Amino acid sequence: MSKRVLLFVLASVLMTFCISAQDYAVKGSVWDFDTAEPISSAAVLVYQITGNDTTFYGGCSTDDNGSFIIGQLKAGNYVLYAKSDNHFNTSKSFTLSSENVKDLGKITMRGGQMLEEVAVSAVVAKIVDYFPENVYVDLGLSVKWAICNVGAYKPEDAGDHYAWGEVETKDEYTWSNYKFNHLGELSKYNSDDKKTSLDPEDDVAHVKWGGSWRMPTHEEFVELSENCTWTWYKSGNSEFGGVAGFKVTGKKEGYTDRSIFLPVTEYNNKKDFDPIFSSGYYWSSSINKSVVRDANYLTFGFSANIYTNLCYRRFYGYSVRPVCP
Repeated sequence: MSKRVLLFVLASVLMTFCISAQDYAVKGSVWDFDTAEPISSAAVLVYQITGNDTTFYGGCSTDDNGSFIIGQLKAGNYVLYAKSDNHFNTSKSFTLSSENVKDLGKITMRGGQMLEEVAVSAVVAKIVDYFPENVYVDLGLSVKWAICNVGAYKPEDAGDHYAWGEVETKDEYTWSNYKFNHLGELSKYNSDDKKTSLDPEDDVAHVKWGGSWRMPTHEEFVELSENCTWTWYKSGNSEFGGVAGFKVTGKKEGYTDRSIFLPVTEYNNKKDFDPIFSSGYYWSSSINKSVVRDANYLTFGFSANIYTNLCYRRFYGYSVRPVCP
């Protein structure tokens, strides 16, 4: 049985929860972000959030117009998940307290395949609107920046580490096991092929997230560093789960209320790094045009200095923050 059929059967079983006259109800519609078309037969599931606990409350499937309504809900805080084949899952939070029928309006989903299921938890619920409609922030720059790293499910997580041009994690990051090491020489992105940026198949942000997602270029990192306000948060702060890093806020008029958070990440899958005396390392997709062995990256440290540097050790495992048009 396909995932789509299974979700439809699940949704059908749950129809007893739908369109019932009860204390509260929630309605809305599910649409494809890129095609602007409604998505039918998407499974819509609702979980109630109580403290640190989540309880499945009900669900249904969308009709031919992408619409849904779910009743028999009590007052409280909820997170709604929409699931459909060939789309990234979408989540959205809402509170029921006064409106008999809460209208969430259009909920959009981007095309692509989830690599793993996002855990339904109070932590995830706190960053609802995560995937995909608010997975990026428009800071008034040339590209939009994702709210979290590849492999992370909340802004303060470092996510996974990748060698430059590789799309899988590994236990050790060495020159000997680097994908583009061939007999001690670079087999790709070298002086012979004259490539200056990663091809899509070697861009982990594009491979993992699909669609128009990709790694930022060196120029886009420079734009981010020069055209935003960078505010350093020390370890133990109350806003980002105690994780040190930079809050990056737009400077342009109309964008000064929008920001992303870049946490310290360290490198090479270091799990025991000191959250106080640590740094952030983020790969770009760019190669230095003068010295092709060097790849560009963004780094910052506990001294709160920001650099757009070069690294000849492409085999190092750094974090990745995706961008999209």
